[in-house]
Amino acid sequence: MQQDDEIDLAEIFKGLWARKVLIISLTFISVLISAVIALNLEKKFQATAIFELKDSRSPSSLGAGFGGLAALAGLPLGNLSSNSSKTFDRLGSRDFVLRLNRKIDLESDPYFVPLSQDQNSPVNKVKTLVISFVKKLVQKDEYQDVGNPNEDLKILDGIYATYLNSVEFSETEYGSIKIDVEHSDPNRASNIANAIVGQVKEELTNEDKNSDRDTLNYLATELAKAQKDLEEKKQTVRYFSLSNGLGPPAEFFQRSQKMAELREELKTIADTQLGIKAIRNLITQLKNPTPQDYSQVRTEFPIMDKLEFRRLLGISEALNSWTNPSISKLDNVSNVLEDRLARIRLNLSQMRVEAEKNAVLAEQLEGLQLQLGIATATYQVLQEQVKKFSLQSGFEAQKVKIYQTATPPLIASKPNRKLIVALGGVLGVFVGCAIALLINMKKGILFSQNSIAASLSSTFNVQGPTPSRFNGNISQFVRALQLQKAPKTIELDFHIRTNPQKPILVAPIGIGLNALPFALTLSSLNTHVETAIPRKTSAIILLEQNNSNDLVFDSTDKAEFKVAIFEDFTFYAPNDDTSTLNFITGPFFRNLMRGDYSQKHDRVIIVPSPASVPVTVSALVEYDPITVAITKPGRTTKQAVEEATHNMEWWFNVSLKN
Repeated sequence: MQQDDEIDLAEIFKGLWARKVLIISLTFISVLISAVIALNLEKKFQATAIFELKDSRSPSSLGAGFGGLAALAGLPLGNLSSNSSKTFDRLGSRDFVLRLNRKIDLESDPYFVPLSQDQNSPVNKVKTLVISFVKKLVQKDEYQDVGNPNEDLKILDGIYATYLNSVEFSETEYGSIKIDVEHSDPNRASNIANAIVGQVKEELTNEDKNSDRDTLNYLATELAKAQKDLEEKKQTVRYFSLSNGLGPPAEFFQRSQKMAELREELKTIADTQLGIKAIRNLITQLKNPTPQDYSQVRTEFPIMDKLEFRRLLGISEALNSWTNPSISKLDNVSNVLEDRLARIRLNLSQMRVEAEKNAVLAEQLEGLQLQLGIATATYQVLQEQVKKFSLQSGFEAQKVKIYQTATPPLIASKPNRKLIVALGGVLGVFVGCAIALLINMKKGILFSQNSIAASLSSTFNVQGPTPSRFNGNISQFVRALQLQKAPKTIELDFHIRTNPQKPILVAPIGIGLNALPFALTLSSLNTHVETAIPRKTSAIILLEQNNSNDLVFDSTDKAEFKVAIFEDFTFYAPNDDTSTLNFITGPFFRNLMRGDYSQKHDRVIIVPSPASVPVTVSALVEYDPITVAITKPGRTTKQAVEEATHNMEWWFNVSLKN
């Protein structure tokens, strides 16, 4: 597959080389046309301005405490200036172009609004100047159309389209903004570039001022609201505390301590009741209990050894003495304690309800106090913000820093005449090659020896000399062929010697090819070997009009052919009034092919004309001749090869040099 591709490429390049005059001519014409176009194109000059956007407002640097409070209050503390990343959108917007038009009058610029031939007259120029002057007088803050609205809209659309095609904005490596403006006038290009930078600077400065004013108004309004809200929160906390009788936190603590004391007293009374009950049961069950029995009960109820318990029952306070109280006294004391328990439980219940109510009120009060704290913080933050922005509004920072002011360029940036001419040359080469390939494809001419050999499918391929070197001298050409000692020429010689009875067909397959010199060479190949048998002449049948001056034909008594003698060769050719078809189908040609003339000739060689090759091939199929094709790159066509190979295989291919 790779070999086929190389053969195809060689065929293509040789075909192009054969049409080099056509390609060079088209290339020259294309270069000439592109040079004329380049010389007549309008010159354009490019002016460049570079600037950087500066943040005129830095983020508010409140303290850590105020910053957190500001975030809690939902206040905007970030950068309030314009976003520099939106500058490209601003520069490419239609509204920006309209504002720029009002500033530098793009409508009167012929580059943005091309004038027709009538408009170039002095009268129309004066009219344009008058209309431009009237527009400047009428226009104030907003753009106003003068004249036909539809016509003016078309003009503005044209200005905007020209602006987008002529103005290019990009970002430099270090983040600055670069403005490139193209114009036919270098001074006008620099003026427009500087005007764009000035317009951006003016708009951003005004936007910052408006932003500062709006911010101060917003902060002042919010500060007033915060102050009012702070007063309302203070009044709410004060009224809530007074209306619910909430005292200081110490009172709440004392109440809690009182409840704890009552719970402790309740437990003590309950233990006392249990001790009295145990003594009563002991007296009731044993009637006269012993000290050991009292000792066991005292161990189980330690409260019986406390002074308060003994005093309550009227027993001696000495621990080693014990007096049995009466049952009636035990019952009376027990009843008194029961009353005391009931009162304590009632007090605890009332105090618990009151404590729960106070807890809810305290929680509400805490929420109100938290709101009061937030209102206080908001007020403080707003106060700080108002102070800072009041100071900042009085300082006008530089919004746009200009690094490069546009100056009138000295050299035109467009057109690049060398590039246009070079592209024209490249285009001419491509067009020429394309036309050459189409012509070669249409004519079907083969330009390489390899492609001719592949199309013929010949067994042996021999490279022959250039016929033009011998200027039609057949003798010199034959001697040049005989001097070739190529291995494939030896193969051809061997094949002819081993098949002496076979006729030889030497066919020129191509336009304007002469096969007669090759026929003479083949007929003389057997002279290289000495034999005892006398050599006979070779019969060469010419079926073409040959241009050699060495052959002189004499008419015979036969109406079919004429005869010429040249050295050891006898030439036969059709008479002037006999066609090639009639000659090769006549009796003389058939007898010669059957060997009837073998006593006179030791070899029969047929040399057809290029046009008669298909007919000759069809007529010689039955005789199985030795086939030799004469081809030449640039002369041999695919159609001629297909016609020659339709009914016959070709053994040898002699390819001539160009």
